[in-house]
Amino acid sequence: MTNEQIIYNAAVSSGLFTADAAAAFLKAGRRLPLHTYQEWRRMGYQVKAGEKAALVVNLWRYTKSAGKDADGNEVETAEEHAYMAKAHLFTAGQVKKAEAVKPKTREEIAAYNRMLAEQRKARQVVSQG
Repeated sequence: MTNEQIIYNAAVSSGLFTADAAAAFLKAGRRLPLHTYQEWRRMGYQVKAGEKAALVVNLWRYTKSAGKDADGNEVETAEEHAYMAKAHLFTAGQVKKAEAVKPKTREEIAAYNRMLAEQRKARQVVSQG
């Protein structure tokens, strides 16, 4: 059974989607909007604070094993290893568009570091006092 089939069966049996609604997603060539935290982040979304996984299922995970070549150097081999791992899935209603992160300027970082240094000095004076 594929991960898509596992998710489909779990979503329908848990009542998150009706069989018709889930089939409509798949017929349109789309995946059900149930993804892990990492997948939502990759797509530019953030799981809302306090949200719990809508589904917890065991999905297939794949890894490539590392081998050694004739010289003893590690190389990635074509051997894939499949295993089942627990996945926590969130719905589209549990996420929001991630806000763009504004990088700090050097001046802002320097000012923040000065403020932290002053706080440390103030704590030392109080503890020595």
